[in-house]
Amino acid sequence: MLRPEIKLTNERHICSCGAPNFRYVDEFHKRLYNIYEVSIPKGQFYKSVHYLCEDCLATFAETKSQKPLTIAELKERDGGAVWIIDNNNPRWNGWYLVNNEDDGFVIDKHGWKIPFRCLGKGRLAYGNKPISIVGHVKAGAMEE
Repeated sequence: MLRPEIKLTNERHICSCGAPNFRYVDEFHKRLYNIYEVSIPKGQFYKSVHYLCEDCLATFAETKSQKPLTIAELKERDGGAVWIIDNNNPRWNGWYLVNNEDDGFVIDKHGWKIPFRCLGKGRLAYGNKPISIVGHVKAGAMEE
């Protein structure tokens, strides 16, 4: 099984949020961040590499445990946006608006309506867009 690798990097990099692990001469007052190299295997011979600070890495760890919304939670979000993942047809993944009229449904950007009863195993609703980085941070990786 292919698993992501997470390691602290000493090279000059900037996190996707803009946090650097280096300073220029006139930036002595700026904070330095620990930047981690996250390598995600995409196949036998290809991998995707991302550089993340400790805060972003912690956010990804929290998001991994995110659970899909229940119908009751969807009804509480009337007028709000939810992220739908369609396992059967991934091109329909995206943001949808919640509407509680009738029995309740979500509406995509094209105006298509999906009733709440059609959400379940193949189609899941989340409060936020789940992060695509998956894996466990090695114990003690944050303290290195």
